[in-house]
Amino acid sequence: MLTSRRREQLKLALALERHLPTTSPSAVWPPDFYWDRFQAAARRVNQVQRHQWKVALPLSLEELERVGESLVQQIRAVTELAKAPLNRMPKASLRDILMDLQALEDEFPEVRWDRRERTLSVLTEAVVLKGIDLGRFEILLEYGNLGRSRPYRVIAWDPNPAAGDETTTHPHLRDEDLCEGDGRAPLQKAIRQERFYDVFVLINQILNTYNKDSAYVPLSRWEGTTCESCRATISDDDTLTCEECHSEACTECCSSCSKCFRCLCDNCQDRCGSCGDTFCRNCLMACPGCSDDFCSSCIENGRCEDCPLEDDEETTDEEIEAEPVPAEPEVQSVCLGQAFVPEGSGTD
Repeated sequence: MLTSRRREQLKLALALERHLPTTSPSAVWPPDFYWDRFQAAARRVNQVQRHQWKVALPLSLEELERVGESLVQQIRAVTELAKAPLNRMPKASLRDILMDLQALEDEFPEVRWDRRERTLSVLTEAVVLKGIDLGRFEILLEYGNLGRSRPYRVIAWDPNPAAGDETTTHPHLRDEDLCEGDGRAPLQKAIRQERFYDVFVLINQILNTYNKDSAYVPLSRWEGTTCESCRATISDDDTLTCEECHSEACTECCSSCSKCFRCLCDNCQDRCGSCGDTFCRNCLMACPGCSDDFCSSCIENGRCEDCPLEDDEETTDEEIEAEPVPAEPEVQSVCLGQAFVPEGSGTD
């Protein structure tokens, strides 16, 4: 007599059998997710180079190379699927599916499914890599999408994400998207051959394997503090706290105010428009002439040296009244017919 669990497995097996694709995957799905990640990594490199963040530059270039390789791999995978012949594929039998479901029950701590959502998932044991406990993961197969190149997602159940990146919960997992690495070929083959047990076991093996060359975030940078300015992961010993915004930053992104000597992160630093020294915003004043900020040493009489006080200010009414009025020259009266001869002309 079938147990209730066995009856549910049989119903699931029948549902899986109905959704098995009868042809090779023919739809081409562009790797938009990987292209967006590559664009974001390229923008990050440009930002780091523009600010000349020497500590963050090698890390940003490493990420650009890593996501670029993932993009190339996905393009190749899509191309291979597009080239697959549209011949009929042998379908897994109902007996094969039932055996796979039973094997999953023996292999993983928990197996669950939802026929309405068309999903089958397993819960793994806690994954520990190089002494770092990453917690358990749910491997969720969307069997309604078996015709696609990646019909599964990997979800962190006890997230221990990388420092400064909550979306990376495993060195090879970001945003529930698994970097399959060397396991891509056998995993894709198992998906196309509808070997459900092998699909889950292969994904679990990838989760329990570490390859620093294909990691989104290497385990060496998994724990620590993220600099709010350059986004580099730093040890607690190399972390400084900005006294303006109270964010944590690395020693390269921090400077002290030349006047009050407070520690400032890159976002809270400002420079004098004349001498170029670093100051906090409270230790600078704006010139009313040009509106630029200057330190007290570069301001004289409230203005910078390029905006001197105007000397031709309007004269007040009191100053006009106080000015002496020049005397008019004397006019000597003459009689009719008498010529006027100026005094001192030398005429006898």
